[in-house]
Amino acid sequence: MILKNKGIALDYSGENIFTMGFNNNIALCQSEITKCILNGPIELLSNIISDAVDSTPEEALLDINQAVANPLILSILIRRILNDGMLSSELLNNSYYHENGFHKIVLLSGRNFKLRLHHFGVSYKAPMENIHDHRWPFASSVLYGHLNMELFKLTKTSEEAEELYHFIYDSDKKGGSYSTELKGKSFLRKENTRTFNAGESYLMLPDELHRIKNNHGEESITLIITGNPVDANCNLYAKRSILEREKLTVKYEHKTLVKILDGIIEKIAPQKN
Repeated sequence: MILKNKGIALDYSGENIFTMGFNNNIALCQSEITKCILNGPIELLSNIISDAVDSTPEEALLDINQAVANPLILSILIRRILNDGMLSSELLNNSYYHENGFHKIVLLSGRNFKLRLHHFGVSYKAPMENIHDHRWPFASSVLYGHLNMELFKLTKTSEEAEELYHFIYDSDKKGGSYSTELKGKSFLRKENTRTFNAGESYLMLPDELHRIKNNHGEESITLIITGNPVDANCNLYAKRSILEREKLTVKYEHKTLVKILDGIIEKIAPQKN
């Protein structure tokens, strides 16, 4: 895991990023992302981010995500998406309420990334995920509140470890739910606990096992960008079988999603009277 809490410096100068090439020039990438959100077509924004994900190391996901995570810039992007009929429809189709107790809102998708908002602490359920890894690296920026995370390692013995059911998680939700395949049991040992506060960002690699464990009523909003997938599925560890109702994805009505996003904007970039 890599932690970063440095704010971005918005640079509006420089040549077009496609004529110059990336060459790991993250400052230029951030500048082009910002300019495109402010004035350019969103399709071009998707292409810029896709090229950046392909042309830079995994660590650069932090910088790419932070370019969008500036509260005012992100608010503009959300408004532009909501005001575009096709983009708004894609937003509605790809977003859903997660059984673990948070909103998962996919703002933008490209050939090798997804840019999404997670809003925890918005239901009667306290966020308590099963332990899992991911099939891609991702960077996350905390926009509001804080996020409590536990990190785990697989171990061959039960010493200071917990025995859990091991599932293979298939994230294909075309049927309205995801699927799991039981592979047996495994021992996992908690290695660390981290709290990420508003303004902090971190990078998670695909094989890092973790879970979010906020207390009831602890609200947080994060912006996440996923990178190139390294596998078709990921691993999930739980104390019991996953119920079928827990695999369902609850979709939003358009007016409900607009209301949720209005509330997010008010929290991350409140209007001054």
